[in-house]
Amino acid sequence: MSTNEVKVDPRELVRQFRETYVNAHELKKRVPTAHKGARIATPKEQPIREAGLPQGVRALLGEYKKGNPRSRVTLLKYQRIENGEPVTIVEDESGLPDEDNLLSLSQTVTLTTSTEVRVITEIVVARIESA
Repeated sequence: MSTNEVKVDPRELVRQFRETYVNAHELKKRVPTAHKGARIATPKEQPIREAGLPQGVRALLGEYKKGNPRSRVTLLKYQRIENGEPVTIVEDESGLPDEDNLLSLSQTVTLTTSTEVRVITEIVVARIESA
């Protein structure tokens, strides 16, 4: 390990993710103006398909599946954020899987010129189960 690397505790990272997660549907009930301008749909309305995920996310998911062939992965939630603002949110009202069944994948891409900066992050949450 490089002297500049910080050791990451995966379980603690998953716990922090779960603690800070806010369901878009629940938030809209409490704060109707939340995520103004974002397209919010359920997975029934807009299914989350592996083929539709960004290439980097698909590659990571493929690596996970190859390394864990006995696990079944179910895509549950998707979010696209552009310059810090949610643009697309696909999820139902259910919470996150428990920490031992949660898989999170994300990819961030940037574009920078002297006149423009764009930061796009896509996040996918899945449930992993023993097959």
